[in-house]
Amino acid sequence: MFGSVNVLFSGLAFAAILYTIHLQKQDLDIQREVQKIQIEDIKTQALATAKSAEQLEAQQRLMNFQICQDTVLNLIEVRKKMNNDLKIRGLNSAFTGTVEITGVAAVYQHYSQLTQQGEDVNDDSFFARYFRIYFYTLQFIEESDLTEKQKNILADINRIETSDIELDIIKENFIEEYLEIDRNLLIWSGLIE
Repeated sequence: MFGSVNVLFSGLAFAAILYTIHLQKQDLDIQREVQKIQIEDIKTQALATAKSAEQLEAQQRLMNFQICQDTVLNLIEVRKKMNNDLKIRGLNSAFTGTVEITGVAAVYQHYSQLTQQGEDVNDDSFFARYFRIYFYTLQFIEESDLTEKQKNILADINRIETSDIELDIIKENFIEEYLEIDRNLLIWSGLIE
């Protein structure tokens, strides 16, 4: 009788072990599925994070361009203010008296007076400052953390805001030290061919 009870309990114990193994296998299968889902979630989050980082980087580049553009426009305004603050007495169009000339016309008149007197334009305080601001603008564009296309846009803006008269004066008095500026910017600025 004890032998058959031992066999019965041994059989039940063996069945319990098989059932436990079966439950553990199901639990492992569920854990694998959960892990697969978690891995997919992590991949999705990684892609979303990468996309967000790209968008943030693009926003940073745009903001950087806008800051550089504002700085270039401010430097152009400083140059324009210098032109407008320069006041030269000249003959009016009817040659009947003198008038006060300002702006680009005053810059040209001042330049003409200096060259007629044989003075070096680069030694003149107005033109020395004017050239420094102009070439600092180009140097600022060159050294900015921008793409070549963005740099060319800013150089083009600088060129558009520079009259042909001013450009001719700058070309005629081009100083060798400015050759360190990127050749492409000089071309975009109209200073060299």
